Amino acid sequence: TTLSSTLGVTGATTMNAATINGTATLNAKSVVNGSWSANIRDIHAGAGADYSVEETDYILFLNYTGGSGTFTIYLPPVDASEGRMIRIKTDDTISNSNALSIVPDPGDTSATIDGEASSAMTRPYDGATYLAHNGNWWLIQKKEK
Repeated sequence: TTLSSTLGVTGATTMNAATINGTATLNAKSVVNGSWSANIRDIHAGAGADYSVEETDYILFLNYTGGSGTFTIYLPPVDASEGRMIRIKTDDTISNSNALSIVPDPGDTSATIDGEASSAMTRPYDGATYLAHNGNWWLIQKKEK
């Protein structure tokens, strides 16, 4: 089944195979019996370059391919992202000399990440999850090896 318009449901519904093109809004408890998958965007980072998180991004997997320096990831505008989570994972190419800087969108002049102007990833195999809430980004999970 492909849904490309509005689907209104009252009561319980079971979908065995569905493709939703666009946005699906669930205003209720959601139960998944089985696996859940998300698209992964592979990003080849390099010194002085940057990447702006796109509307369809959820998981970013970073590999540092350029010379020593910092690669910047711009989070999306926070006002249009309430409740959105962005996950970032690195491989073994990230280090103090090949670092990532995660910052709010340049237009978000008052937005912070946990009260700071930026967040950094400087170790191999780092992982972090960022949440947009109340006009700011929050680091809700960070894994450092």
